[in-house]
Amino acid sequence: MLPLLLAALAQAPSIPVPERPRDPWVFRCVLDSKPRIAAIALSSEMWLAYDATNCGLERAWKGGVLFDGAVYTAEHGPQPTSAGPSYLRGIAGPVWEATLEDGRRASGAVWRGYELVDRRVVLLYEVALPGGGVATVRETPEFVRPEHFFDAEQREQWALQEGTPGLLRRFSAEGLPPRSKLTLAVRIDENVGRFAPLLERERRVEEPQADGSTATHDLASLVLLAEMPRAELLLFFAPRPEPPPEPAAQAPGTEVDPAAEAAKGGRR
Repeated sequence: MLPLLLAALAQAPSIPVPERPRDPWVFRCVLDSKPRIAAIALSSEMWLAYDATNCGLERAWKGGVLFDGAVYTAEHGPQPTSAGPSYLRGIAGPVWEATLEDGRRASGAVWRGYELVDRRVVLLYEVALPGGGVATVRETPEFVRPEHFFDAEQREQWALQEGTPGLLRRFSAEGLPPRSKLTLAVRIDENVGRFAPLLERERRVEEPQADGSTATHDLASLVLLAEMPRAELLLFFAPRPEPPPEPAAQAPGTEVDPAAEAAKGGRR
């Protein structure tokens, strides 16, 4: 299984770049009342929101962003909101941890912005190391489908339908001391197919909800080693329904261009 998976993931550079549904397709904003969000329109099938406070994935969904608020519509009070059904929710709080050879640990990461490279986005983080210093992490997320990796026989083996929406997250790390590692806590539920060469500490956790109930989530830790500073996480999801149509546009002469405004501050 592992050789097949590694061979499939090696095809990632040849994955076609999806048509981005808007321009700019990467921008910073307050989203769903949460500050410091980087929104990424990978395709009309998948949008992502990253939490720039903890450098983790906040949400993956099908739909888009409704641009409300003073910056976008001159209306005070509302803020941009994500619109459409979720594929995956993120994890609250710090998600990155560094462990040295002697067992010392440190958690937390700092957002260092993003770059656009060959029509893909590369997210930049610095993860704190025990005793001082940082490791630099680059993450490239992309919208994918099973046929980008597997032939018909392999898709049947994994019970994956052609056209199933998927998310590939590719990571690389620099600056790790010898025999140290970085781990990223990730959600591994809510999917119909999961592929990752290096996952550890698979676990089930309970999270209190606002209504007083408790939700159960399956988590794992993706691993980046000093000796193997690259890792991938490939998830496939059940297709989601089309989101409801966006509200009607404002009257001519009253619009504020959301694309230009939302692009400001991408590296703050």
